[in-house]
Amino acid sequence: DALKRVRICDPACGSGAYLLGMLHELVDLRQCLFATNRRLDPVSEYERKLAIIQNNVYGVDIDAFATNIARLRLWLSLIVEYHGEDPRPLPNLDYKIGTDDSLSVPMGDTTTQSLFAQEDVAALFDLKTQWMGADESQRRVLKPLIDTRRANIAAEHGTASVRGFDWAVEFAEVFENRDGGKGGFDIVLANPPYIRQEIVRQQMGEAYKKALVTSYPAVGNGTADLYVYFYARAVQLLRPGGMLAFISPNKWFRAAYGKKLRAHIAAACDVRSITDFGDLPVFEGATTYAMVFTARKHYGAKQDSVRYTQVPSLDAPYPDVRAVIAHYGSILPPDALSSDNWMLTDATTATRLRTMTAAGVPLGEYVHGQIYYGIKTGCNDAFYLTRPQKDALIAQDSRSAELIKPLAVGKDIRKWTITDKDRWMIVTPIGVNIDRYPAVFDHLQQFQARLETRSDQGKYWWELRACDYYPAFAQPKIVYPVQTNESRFCYDTTGAFTNDKAFVIPTEDLFLLGALNSAVGWHNLTTVCSPLRGGFYELRSIYIAKFPIPRAALVDRTTIEHLVQYCLNAKGVGCEAWEQEIDERVAVLYGLGNAPSAPAARAATTMQPTAAPFGEE
Repeated sequence: DALKRVRICDPACGSGAYLLGMLHELVDLRQCLFATNRRLDPVSEYERKLAIIQNNVYGVDIDAFATNIARLRLWLSLIVEYHGEDPRPLPNLDYKIGTDDSLSVPMGDTTTQSLFAQEDVAALFDLKTQWMGADESQRRVLKPLIDTRRANIAAEHGTASVRGFDWAVEFAEVFENRDGGKGGFDIVLANPPYIRQEIVRQQMGEAYKKALVTSYPAVGNGTADLYVYFYARAVQLLRPGGMLAFISPNKWFRAAYGKKLRAHIAAACDVRSITDFGDLPVFEGATTYAMVFTARKHYGAKQDSVRYTQVPSLDAPYPDVRAVIAHYGSILPPDALSSDNWMLTDATTATRLRTMTAAGVPLGEYVHGQIYYGIKTGCNDAFYLTRPQKDALIAQDSRSAELIKPLAVGKDIRKWTITDKDRWMIVTPIGVNIDRYPAVFDHLQQFQARLETRSDQGKYWWELRACDYYPAFAQPKIVYPVQTNESRFCYDTTGAFTNDKAFVIPTEDLFLLGALNSAVGWHNLTTVCSPLRGGFYELRSIYIAKFPIPRAALVDRTTIEHLVQYCLNAKGVGCEAWEQEIDERVAVLYGLGNAPSAPAARAATTMQPTAAPFGEE
């Protein structure tokens, strides 16, 4: 009875791969159930599949070509089971596989149907069942009857004039109260479209993007990618206790745009399993950072433990995902998915992170929010200079030197040092008197057509975009790359600018630099920052602002500062002993280790601090 009643939906069904998979899954389950006593289910495979298509599976997609293919695949799976000389007409699946936008129509309240609406729902379901097996002449009679019932239900829910797929109308039978409880799907599964928010704006328009944010206030924001809204829709579609199963990007676990979604899922669902494939090529030819996510919509039952799996490779036992989870998975701590702050790690690491957090002050608070993004020019060819170009501009006009600054791009920044690649940058902030710098202006004029069309510009085409923190680049500062596979924090006193692949923290605090470059610090960052391909991590400010800086007495700060200065003097070469002592001392401050037994600093007291080496001229 449960197998006959279960209702399953893919709200982004495409060409129907998941619908076909669920059809076969339900057939297999029934075969297992009745394997020892066929008399309990005395129907043919054809009848069994037909019943599943009629009663159990539903799908929607915006692409009409895709939904036609989905219907065809279900038909082919059905017709191969027919044995006889006079096959029945194939079922018409217009009202089971819908073609429209799954997201645009608000769900509204589907639990307070009037008696008249309930009659319409029952009649509509009966008419749609007749439609599936009707010939062309019968469908001409049924169509106006179906349209009338659909219009009545739409009027009940106030969605008659809204464009898009109206779930409460088209699949009204799913949302009627069942078994004394609320209606909805038992299972919603999908591989929602991986469309970035910029593409949503380009393809669907700014008004559509804003409508999504308005329609899904629990998860929506201006930078959310499209799949975020499919999660919200899936939760709406499920009955209490229903199961959600998605393959989607993992970005929302840590990204700023996923904050509201994390809180919403934590409040509405019990997460069951997260299987994270990271940058593994699950989909050939595409880097999607895919993961499999399953959750159960709240209905009062006790929360089960959450199984988290970081899949290391696509070697065996993959593609048996269940075996991969059994082999590599671990149980998350009970509070790992609290509100919008998700800690996806094992219990030991979670305890370590909590200990560090308790012992420190968040970096964003420690530096008063001064974590700044590098400069985005919109046309690097115009603003970036080689040494000969720089020298030529200054030779033409010595005042050009006022606008030309040292440049360090993300890949130049290493642990303790910046690799001097002799790069330079023209810095023309808004309001610069360009007439004062004729050589620079002549150089930029070569690129005028490109500079005029870029989005990142000031009031005039020769100006850089607005920036409130230009002075931060001239100050002593800590710099680090956005993407890295190891600790790469360094100190700069030369006034170097960075590109948009790096961040700067204007401070002379060498103790802070030591904490950021410590082994325990890197372990923290790899846990909270978004992983990228090849073992790299994305150190965006949203993540690193939460990095805890340990509280320390003056003597401890001073010792670590001296160790850091030795590493800076050595430009990161041959400083393993100092780094080890930094690691040990920082771990002690976090409450994670014992005091070092043989201080390396004592063997290095002959090295005196000197100026940072980058760009000495």
